[in-house]
Amino acid sequence: MLLVQIANIINDLVNADPDINYFHFGFPNDVNINIANNYDPNAEVGRQFPYVLLLPPISTADVQQAGNRAVNETYNLEFIITDTYAYDGQQLDYKTDTSALVFSKLQVLAERLIKGLLLYSQEALPPFNIGQYRIEFDPYRFINGTRSIRMTVDLVFPIGCNNYNVDVAALLPTNPEDVVTYDKEDPLNTTPI
Repeated sequence: MLLVQIANIINDLVNADPDINYFHFGFPNDVNINIANNYDPNAEVGRQFPYVLLLPPISTADVQQAGNRAVNETYNLEFIITDTYAYDGQQLDYKTDTSALVFSKLQVLAERLIKGLLLYSQEALPPFNIGQYRIEFDPYRFINGTRSIRMTVDLVFPIGCNNYNVDVAALLPTNPEDVVTYDKEDPLNTTPI
């Protein structure tokens, strides 16, 4: 699974939620940059609240069993879901929501996003797994007048590079001990160690 595909899946799930108004893949410091995307194609409106920020994930792959070469790729996704607190940016007006209420609304949005991922994971071919998710309340506090939650979750995809084949038997010796002991990157020195 490519990173752009995962970002597109999240973008579609966020776009389908009527209570989330913006999605961005990037970094927290992008919040003050007016970025053109499918929510604001001409970069004229700016960030709409509440919004979901998907940070660049950590990706790992592991070989399950050396005999069957089953490989899984895990993406540790990190989201920041943010809404206004004490004012409504769209209406340029004050509101009276408490922090607990704003956090609770953000928690509901996070759980709906997880539910969407879970439903998609069961429909996808091949299906993929979703690990436990974790929610932290207001972890960054990077914008005055907002409240945020940070959600992390692991997505585990079975992978295989079906579009790339190499004849390793012709390329490499069968016995790893028979690989040459000079540095092939250095064409001026082919003396074995």
